[in-house]
Amino acid sequence: MKKLCTKNLLFIGATLLSLNVSAVQTCYSELTTTSDTANFTLLSNGLAQDKITGLMWSRCAYGQTWDSANTTCTGTASQITWQDALQASVNASDGGYTDWRVPNVKEIATIVEKSCVEPSLNEAVFPASSSENFWTATTVMGTETAAWGVAFYNGKNNTKEKLLDLHVRFVRFAQ
Repeated sequence: MKKLCTKNLLFIGATLLSLNVSAVQTCYSELTTTSDTANFTLLSNGLAQDKITGLMWSRCAYGQTWDSANTTCTGTASQITWQDALQASVNASDGGYTDWRVPNVKEIATIVEKSCVEPSLNEAVFPASSSENFWTATTVMGTETAAWGVAFYNGKNNTKEKLLDLHVRFVRFAQ
């Protein structure tokens, strides 16, 4: 009987560990907000214009769809290679604009919310966003096979092989 109980407990424990548990964003009030909602003009078509940088962002990651009735992104964000991300930006027409691109490493750093983790993004501006790595258009100096990414679970940049599949969010210059 004791062996059966131990096996059942191990099975239950392994099952619970294998479940996909969504992280809940944690923000620290003692840290300065770096991506304040007031810095953005939130447009009804799923775009956000940064009043400080002049950049316009797609509020949804590539693969998601803007739901204006509920002001959120729906669907699952796609993970694609660096080259596919560059090509997808050329074909994007979010909000009726056709000049989208993958942000460089300095541009994407402007939307990192350093007072929060899981994700390190302002969820009022970028709802339903993944905490995982997002591509930048910036190639790592000294190697053509890697580019910079940003891990939105903690907001840090890192190098990733261009053949890996990461998320991407498009940007353009607002005019």
